[in-house]
Amino acid sequence: MTNVFATANDSTFFFIVKIIIAIYVSILIVDIVLIIILEGFGADLRKAFKGVDLPVSKRKYAHRWQQIEKRLESENPSHYKVAVLEADRFADEVLQHVGYEGSNMGERLASLTPAQFVRIEDLKEAHAIRNKIVHEEDFTLERDEARRILAIYEDFFKDVELV
Repeated sequence: MTNVFATANDSTFFFIVKIIIAIYVSILIVDIVLIIILEGFGADLRKAFKGVDLPVSKRKYAHRWQQIEKRLESENPSHYKVAVLEADRFADEVLQHVGYEGSNMGERLASLTPAQFVRIEDLKEAHAIRNKIVHEEDFTLERDEARRILAIYEDFFKDVELV
């Protein structure tokens, strides 16, 4: 019996069969990897490990956040307001993508609890400043106050692990 296995192992035919099986298994592995990539398995992994799939990558976040912060370099106070408006809109997009219900940022913030976000009151305050910018024509925003508000939004982004 051992002689039969030794003969089969040394056979050219079985050597060719082994090569064909190895190629076939390699193709199957590549197919499985491609299916995983095409089905968005990466988003599922992020959701499993972080609890949520975020709307942007950290690199895209960093670029967008730099554009928002760059507005504070201006001497024009209206640029400070635009920075706060953009930061609020970005935070709203994140909350909406994460799955918080509501037709606007205020409703989404109302559905949050301190257990979900430790600094929820700060975020509500920053959104209130955003509302003043939008609804009060004579509202003025100094650079230092804008920096403080942007720091609140940045803390929020850290809490959702975008930073």
